[in-house]
Amino acid sequence: SASVMTIASIRMSVTDADVIGDEWRATELEGSIVQRSRPQLGCRGNRITYSFTGSVLPDYADAVLRVQNDACRVEGSGFIVSRRYVVTNAHVVVGDATPVIVERGRRLQADVVALVARADIAVLRVDDLLGRSMPLASFHIQTRANTFFLGFPEGGPLTATDATVTRVLDGAGPDVYVLEGPVRHGNSGGPLVLPSGEAVGVIAADIREYGLAIAS
Repeated sequence: SASVMTIASIRMSVTDADVIGDEWRATELEGSIVQRSRPQLGCRGNRITYSFTGSVLPDYADAVLRVQNDACRVEGSGFIVSRRYVVTNAHVVVGDATPVIVERGRRLQADVVALVARADIAVLRVDDLLGRSMPLASFHIQTRANTFFLGFPEGGPLTATDATVTRVLDGAGPDVYVLEGPVRHGNSGGPLVLPSGEAVGVIAADIREYGLAIAS
């Protein structure tokens, strides 16, 4: 009835980092996990070692920016789709014709050049962007597709969150993906991304444990 004591030692080192959003972030890690159990009550001790390498944030995460609506004190996310243009949600920037983009610690003034309230999409023009653009997918994804979304939840650092598409809602307006994943305030306007780096949607809302994304 006595439990066997196990000790796990984790060692990690950052092998690559980059300025993403507005701060330095680790993009690749390597390390090891060593698990040891002591001999107890006739049980033999053992030692198991796991080695790992992994990406924390993908290279194209530098396309994702923080969007600040100073007039309404609202903050969300957006992403670069071409050299001077950023896509976000209409509800992130409505009420402020010149929202602020935060990129690598710089505050850049943006101009709202398109706003479609029914689709909850806005396009901003921003000069002097440094990040690369993220391609928009021209196809629809199916239910149970594995995706993730990038954004600045609750005003925190840039975060990648796994999500599964559970339903596709199609109607008179743009198609909407229902996501099983913890969408939070601040994720609005960020991209829903495939592992290949294509944006297949724009995060729009959170409803209890689900999220919504507008199909690209």
